[in-house]
Order: sequence, then C-alpha cells, then structure tokens
Amino acid sequence: LELNRVLAALARSHSATISLTDYQHESLAPVRLQHLYYAVEHPHENPFYGYFETMLKPRIETEQPAIIGLSLTYLSQALTTCAMIGWIRRTFPGVRLLLGGGLTTSWLCRPDGEKLLHGLADRLVKGAGENIVLQELGCITERETSYRPDYSDLNLSDYISPAVIFPYSTSSGCYWRQCEFCPESAEGHAFRPIAADQVLADLDPNDEDKPGLIHFLDN
Repeated sequence: LELNRVLAALARSHSATISLTDYQHESLAPVRLQHLYYAVEHPHENPFYGYFETMLKPRIETEQPAIIGLSLTYLSQALTTCAMIGWIRRTFPGVRLLLGGGLTTSWLCRPDGEKLLHGLADRLVKGAGENIVLQELGCITERETSYRPDYSDLNLSDYISPAVIFPYSTSSGCYWRQCEFCPESAEGHAFRPIAADQVLADLDPNDEDKPGLIHFLDN
C-alpha cells in the first residue's frame, strides 16, 4: 500500500494513475488506436521516460542489439509499450523492432488487425514467437521444442517479492478451448503439452534459483 501511494504521487504530474499492478492515463485510452499512436509520437510524456533514458539507454548502447522484442500482454501495458517503441525509434533508429505478446495476438486476430497495427513495429508477431525470433536471427527451425526458462541474466534479488517466484507453463494453448469469451478459442491456438519427464526435470527442487513459489501459468 505504501509503495502504491508513492507511485500514485509520482504519477500525478503525468496525468496518470500508477500502481504495482496497473497503469491508467486520464486522457489516453489503450483501446483507442489514435491514443496508442500518440504515445508513440510523444514518448517524453510517459511517466517511465526517465527509466528509458537512465536504465535502458546505457544497456542498449553497451549490448548494441540488432533486434529488440517487446511483449505486450495486458491493456495496462499498451500506452507505455507504445511510448517505448517511439523512444527506441528516435534513440536507436537502426534497431529492428518485433512486437508480440498476448494482447498483440488478440489485436492481430481481428480482420483488420494487421492494417490497424501497421507501422508500430518492423514485424508483428501473432502467437508463440520463439521460432520467429530464431528466424530473425537466421536460425531456421521447424520443431516445436520447449526449453526451461533461463533467468540467469536477471538480478532476482531486485524484485519486491520476498522470495523468487518461478513462472512455468506445462503447456501452451488450452485443451478445452470452448469458452465463448476466451481468446484461446477465438484465435485457434493449438494445445501443446510438455512431456511429463521434462516438466519434472524443469521443476527440479534443487534448482539453483531456489524459488520460494512456483507459479503455473497454464490455461
């Protein structure tokens, strides 16, 4: 609660409401296309612009990536993702941008989705993006292979959680896929479970990350 109060106070000057779980703007809505493109054109107005400049810029300058992938999953991320796209375009114009994630996939599944999002990124990714990223890097693969998530390049002690949380999916898609309200049905995602022996190996209790909680992400 205290952290949410601090975030709310810092966001007032940007006409936004920020908490640990949400982001809302007083006059910009993530469901309005013109507002998303406004965020692209005016990244300096986003409350996280200082983070782009002080944290992301030095890292991108050091690592000099040819490709940057952005995963847009929730509506609360849309305006800031678009601001980040605009900032990258201006600051690192030679970097190729990929945009994927759950919300991007839902938008692309609209009949006019590709047209609506045209220009946001160099490549729009619908559905699972692993093979597409490999293709972008020149690695051709047609196999549906699952790999254990690797968080070794993240400083897990910097997170607010009192223990490491290990997010894990034993499958992709949904075996049921009959709910009228669910994008899994509308977007036609195939159900692909991971073999049980691989799941057990991935969730080895002797894991060096020593998670305090395992968060299963399956539908």
